[in-house]
Amino acid sequence: MIKKLSYFTTLLGLLIITSCSTQKALPTAEFVNSRYYNLLPKGKSKLSVNITIKELKEPLNQIINPLYAKGDSLLAKQLSDLHVTLAYDKTIDSVTILLSPFDVYESSALFEGSKNIKSGYHDMALGAFMQFRSLLIDGLLSTKKSENEIISESDKISVDVLKEDSQIKYTFCNDYKEVTMSGSINNQKISGLIKAKALGDKLLFEYQEFSTPLVKGIMNISYSQEGNTILPSEIVIKNEIKPASVEMTMIFSEWKFE
Repeated sequence: MIKKLSYFTTLLGLLIITSCSTQKALPTAEFVNSRYYNLLPKGKSKLSVNITIKELKEPLNQIINPLYAKGDSLLAKQLSDLHVTLAYDKTIDSVTILLSPFDVYESSALFEGSKNIKSGYHDMALGAFMQFRSLLIDGLLSTKKSENEIISESDKISVDVLKEDSQIKYTFCNDYKEVTMSGSINNQKISGLIKAKALGDKLLFEYQEFSTPLVKGIMNISYSQEGNTILPSEIVIKNEIKPASVEMTMIFSEWKFE
């Protein structure tokens, strides 16, 4: 009897050890972020890119064509090539936006309008960058978290991200391809959905929607790939601030990294 009890105790101990060793370990925040594509290549902290806003092309053409007709080909060409160059330095969290050459004499009837075009192009590019940087650069879980703050719920993983002015709960499912979010930012309730698609060993964010009491936003991201290099080629952003709504399509070219 003692031998049988000893054998049973040993077997039970082995079963417990085996069970514990095969339990799925909770992921770290760093692991979760590493599942997703990051725009900054490893070892790089600076980027620059040219941005053209598609929705401004048609209204600008209404100015460009009469300029060519009047013989002002220089200004017409500047408007045709109008774009901004956005530079970002993550080490000092610096964003600079430079407009391509756009020179209008004060005596020109376009002078006042040119100031609005310049400021509008700058503000749209900056606003769009700030909207997509949390997905493509900072990482969803940018705040340092410990394993104990990540909760496993059946086939889902939930994380509460606390910052000075926000508290957001992210829930990852479908092998990290879908992320729901809920919480508050600056005392405003927010909810949303983020979707990613698999490409190689990385997940690429391609869709985001969010809602607050004042704003509803949707963002779609398209990518291009050359060899092993993957880069955003176009981002469409729709923001609705009742009763108005704004849509802009950012077309990217000449990405550079340092």
